[in-house]
Amino acid sequence: MAILEIPTRTDIQVYRFTIELDEVVYRLSMWYNDRSDHWFFSVLDIDGNPLREGIKMVANWPLTQTWIQQSRPDGELVCANPQTDDDPDDDTLGVSAVFVYDEGGAFV
Repeated sequence: MAILEIPTRTDIQVYRFTIELDEVVYRLSMWYNDRSDHWFFSVLDIDGNPLREGIKMVANWPLTQTWIQQSRPDGELVCANPQTDDDPDDDTLGVSAVFVYDEGGAFV
């Protein structure tokens, strides 16, 4: 099973992009909340219909583990920070904390 690094940005605090996970195209909406000092994301279908919204990005934890809908990707979304358990902030997402998709779902 492969691990796919999901592209992230720190030069802007709100953005959207499409990504293919297990041969299904999804839209990811990413935003940074200054007040809580955390990144959040939502997963939408290709038509922009929300599938799961407002998921807080925490380090080294399966972020979609409790998602049981049929529209769920087969694998697991994880923000991997191998050096520390610090959640990604405005500067570390994509640098020391990497957003990944584990096709096997057993990353953590």
